[in-house]
Amino acid sequence: MNKCIVVGEESEFGPIPVKGDLKSTLPYVAEQGYKYVELNLKYPFTLSAKNMKKILHENNLKVATLTTGYPYFNKDVSFTSKDENSRDKAIEYINEYIDLASTLGSQIVIGSIRGFGNSENAYEYFVEALQKILNTAKEKEVLIALEPINRYETKLINTVDEGMSMIKQLNHDNLRLLLDTFHMNIEEKSIIDSIKNAGSLISHFHVADNNRKPMWCGHLDFDDILCTLNNIGYKKAISAELIPLPDGALTIELISSFFKEKNRFFKDCCNL
Repeated sequence: MNKCIVVGEESEFGPIPVKGDLKSTLPYVAEQGYKYVELNLKYPFTLSAKNMKKILHENNLKVATLTTGYPYFNKDVSFTSKDENSRDKAIEYINEYIDLASTLGSQIVIGSIRGFGNSENAYEYFVEALQKILNTAKEKEVLIALEPINRYETKLINTVDEGMSMIKQLNHDNLRLLLDTFHMNIEEKSIIDSIKNAGSLISHFHVADNNRKPMWCGHLDFDDILCTLNNIGYKKAISAELIPLPDGALTIELISSFFKEKNRFFKDCCNL
């Protein structure tokens, strides 16, 4: 299992288990036994790509993906804003994430940056933005992981089926899916069937319990979830993106215990 954890700089966005200056947080997660991180960065980026690569190399870490929510939450831009300048800025910013991902050998997530989707032409704006960033992504050889997000956070692409339909519509080799157990618990009739249906389209996977707390703090059956990932041949990162409750230190302990316990299920789940 390629266990992974979300590491973010100071941000108002909630589900980040490890927050703070990358010069201290990246060595910390490396000490906890992680080889992969998912980075939630401030924008503009606080470190150059060169310095970021240096810290990652020194700590034997790889970046599984870059999340891109910061400009939406802090710069008031989105792909589906009614304001054309906001839409253009969002695309401009995301292209910089793509450049960084190319340097780091990573992919990027398209999640909240799409906006809530209230504008009359929101879907069309979203498709147009995706087409533009996908052209950049192709040039830079970077995957775009589209995340289905629950209906309370956006009106656009709430379910795995809707994400798959978007991929079919755009017909682009660089577009994949990020699946998230928290969102799937809200939107999917069956998390297991949704994972099976998405299959090889999954390029990144988030784990959190149904209440967005660490695994084992809710009711989701992670044995079945990990077995299903194994059975579809998923080999990429499984990333803990969740709210650090009840406190940061205990959260890290719970996440690490989960990965340690479940690693054998991921390897041997056919025997369950």
